[in-house]
Amino acid sequence: MAEINSGSNEMALKLSDAIKAVDLLLDSQVAVLGGDVLTDSSGKLSYTYENWYCKQLSGENPLGFCRRSQIVAREFIDKLIKRGDETLFVVLVYSELGVV
Repeated sequence: MAEINSGSNEMALKLSDAIKAVDLLLDSQVAVLGGDVLTDSSGKLSYTYENWYCKQLSGENPLGFCRRSQIVAREFIDKLIKRGDETLFVVLVYSELGVV
């Protein structure tokens, strides 16, 4: 885990930790709204401008959206892991049910 900007409350997670975090959310009432990808270049994190987001579909129930958003996040992070780039980090954007 790494702090992105001094004074920011955002934390970037290594890809393996990001997968664990999403797995811990499975079946919870927390939606993963999206995330940003960063890279560690010589000890300094910078945005790669790769990201994803997940919006609630019209008529989708909140619990269904939470589950789908978690799956979308996991699939995106899995693709990053398969690239084999050890310098990548992810910032997860999430919301508790009812706040979406």
